[in-house]
Amino acid sequence: MDTKIRRTGLFRLLMLELVCLIALVIATGGVLMKQHRADECLNAAITLHHASFGLAGQLRQSSDDLTRMVRTYAATGDLRYKDYFYQILDIRDGKAPRPQFYDYIYWDFKMVEQAESRDVYGEAIALHTLMTRAGFSDEEFRLLAEAKERSDQLVKLEETAMNAMGGRSRDKDGEFSVEKDPDRARALQLLFGKEYHQAKQEIMKPINAFLMVSDKRASGVLENAQHDTHLLSLAVYVLLSCLLVAMPLFMWTGYCHYKGHTADLRESEGRFRATFEQAAMGIAHVSLEGHFLRINDKFCEIVGYKQDEMLAMRLQDVTDADLTQVSQMLKEDAGTFSLSERHLRKNGESIWVSLMVSMLRDEGGAPSGFIAVMEDTTERKRLRLERDRILETSNDLICTASADGYFKYVNPAWTSMGYSEEELLSKPFL
Repeated sequence: MDTKIRRTGLFRLLMLELVCLIALVIATGGVLMKQHRADECLNAAITLHHASFGLAGQLRQSSDDLTRMVRTYAATGDLRYKDYFYQILDIRDGKAPRPQFYDYIYWDFKMVEQAESRDVYGEAIALHTLMTRAGFSDEEFRLLAEAKERSDQLVKLEETAMNAMGGRSRDKDGEFSVEKDPDRARALQLLFGKEYHQAKQEIMKPINAFLMVSDKRASGVLENAQHDTHLLSLAVYVLLSCLLVAMPLFMWTGYCHYKGHTADLRESEGRFRATFEQAAMGIAHVSLEGHFLRINDKFCEIVGYKQDEMLAMRLQDVTDADLTQVSQMLKEDAGTFSLSERHLRKNGESIWVSLMVSMLRDEGGAPSGFIAVMEDTTERKRLRLERDRILETSNDLICTASADGYFKYVNPAWTSMGYSEEELLSKPFL
């Protein structure tokens, strides 16, 4: 009774420790997952911050590129710069495809090289669309949109200057339909005057404010992430320390519980007996002399004898595993051997079987008998023979090769290439 109470107490303690251990493992996994998510949020914030600076830089660069093109056109009269001006606008507004690496240095090279054929273009996508996709806050989006709108307003002044170069001015409807003499001085005055510089300043104000807001947001995210990472790291440290303490305690309790349940393990022999009888393979216990001691129904079904007949026979009577082979196995202490053979059942039917014999030992380690496992492999053998027949008669080149690149097998069709099988097996496949 005391033993049973002690076993029950050990079992309850073991279960309690197991529950605590599982809880610690789950908690540690949860904390690690949370830390992973925190890292992902931090990476997303860094990516967004990088994208923010990239888009703000694109807007500023496009404004500066427009200024450079229109001023160069006013100074030189070269229509190429006027074309570049409208190309920049079309790319920014998504009316023309973006050249590859457009976010890098582009127009500085383009103005000198003038090489259209080497340009590689991507999709046509407006800067406003890129800003929408970036996931900015409402304030950040408003600031960049405001800068874009002001840049578009400045384009009107720049177009007035370019039309002055061509001798045109606006009519009462705002269209450049009034013909005049070309007026370069007027164009230069518009492009270098105080009004122009003030308009440029008004574009840069919301861009500068956007950069400051973006920096503030990114700094806040980084600060929070660092704080969360510190707390999560501390939690991981504590949980891992608890695991290091709990695991040895759990193992010791489990060991004690195991030792106290030796008698219970003997009871499992009944379950083993049921498994033995219902196994899908033939199983037999054999004495050191080869006599059958115990056989399941499947073994009898394979060899075609009844159990009472089998108990009067030896392993050597129904297989090729003779006593000499068994004795040799014992002498070399190999422990197990296997073979595949053609077997004649009691009714004369020929089948293929696979037999594996393993040594059984007593508590002192001395051989006490054998366990023989038999499987009917007739169908498997038939399929293998059919496969080999197909390989041998196929006109296709079929082979296998080892990891070092040499052939392991070639079918006869390979000899049509003028090599013998031995020559092919000595050659690398690759």
